[in-house]
Amino acid sequence: MRIGKLYVYLRERALNFSIVGIFKAILFSDIKKIKQSDLLFIVHDNSRSAEVDNLKYAPIIDTIMDDLGSGISNITLAAPFSKHFGKSCYGNVVMYNRPLLFAYLKKFIFLRSSRVIDIDSDPVMQAWRFILKKIQPKIIIGVNPSPELCIAAKGLDIYVADIQHGIIAPGNYYDLGKRSNIKQQGWPDIILCWDEFSKNFVESNIGSFVDSIVIGHPAIFSISSRKLSPQLANKVRSIEQISILVTLTSICPESHLNDLHFKKIGIPDSLVNFILEYGSDFNWHLRLHPAQFTNSKKEVYHYLSVLFKGVLNVFWEDCNNGTLHTALSKSSVHITFNSASAREAAFMGVKSGILDNDEETVNLYFSDLIRDGLAAMIKLQDISGFKTWLINCHRQKEADLGLLKSETSEMQDKFNTFINSLRKRLKDYKMTRNS
Repeated sequence: MRIGKLYVYLRERALNFSIVGIFKAILFSDIKKIKQSDLLFIVHDNSRSAEVDNLKYAPIIDTIMDDLGSGISNITLAAPFSKHFGKSCYGNVVMYNRPLLFAYLKKFIFLRSSRVIDIDSDPVMQAWRFILKKIQPKIIIGVNPSPELCIAAKGLDIYVADIQHGIIAPGNYYDLGKRSNIKQQGWPDIILCWDEFSKNFVESNIGSFVDSIVIGHPAIFSISSRKLSPQLANKVRSIEQISILVTLTSICPESHLNDLHFKKIGIPDSLVNFILEYGSDFNWHLRLHPAQFTNSKKEVYHYLSVLFKGVLNVFWEDCNNGTLHTALSKSSVHITFNSASAREAAFMGVKSGILDNDEETVNLYFSDLIRDGLAAMIKLQDISGFKTWLINCHRQKEADLGLLKSETSEMQDKFNTFINSLRKRLKDYKMTRNS
């Protein structure tokens, strides 16, 4: 029974766990690197999707750190069970996952559970409490901070913010069922949302337990985003030819378990067939999901090289060397199964074709984008209709530039307001602590 539960737990979290990361947690966790800091960031490798000065950079976290500027002490913990830390990463990224690894093992072996059973005696919560007492942050900002971390932080009067990194929807982190056995304890204090649509979901579904605010997307609307790519200073640029960005998916849905291409690289065979048979009029750029880039880049690249051997209008190297937003700035249109990249594309003024045929799911994720003409469900069986849609999206992008600049300015103001309020809160706390 224990082995079965452990297998299910690891399978659900396979994108965050790695053998290398576990070994590094054992060998390289260094308590001497854990320093008292006002602000604690928690980031996994999967969020380090860019490079700045040849260092691995997390656009949704490191931009916040950079915009805050000097005068605020901060530390970044490599989330369990990351491989990258120290000199390979941008900022002060520390590896200290050994206590958490042993705590998880203790929970599985002695409590026979992967969930929090008793918040007073949970080994993982106690490990986080030990770590937080060493750092003594006033604020934590992380990607999906775990219930155990949130419980430990609140017990120490530490404010916890989850920053949106994808679609906010039922299931997994944002599902009431995840914390039902502990009476909905373990939520962060606030969720930092990209847009009003995401905030509305939080308010309607979990607003009784967690606050929310719209800050915009840090990798697009922060001042520091300009260092990620020169193109992002202007957010969009003219596209002379029809260039299509396809963002791959890291998890194969049950509806496509018999689809070999989807299982191997994250796009359905219907799109592969369209590209090979009817896609010669367009340039196709295939971008890996961050989890693929971290865990299986070599395997995906090899599969692509075999699948598209000799096809001169399909590319994957260039669009994976920079950020998603750099790739979008060079694209006429975006195609995805049902990834949050459609939301990021909308910020960039790029329309998205959604390949998922489940209307309920698509409307749950993108009903606002579909309403505003920024996304559409695509039927690849209609060859002529799909080609016409691609051409129209290319033409419409140039016509939408004025509206996009206005919306960009509004979101930049929201992000600046967030940074200023965060900076003030931390400085007020520092003055109180030193008095």
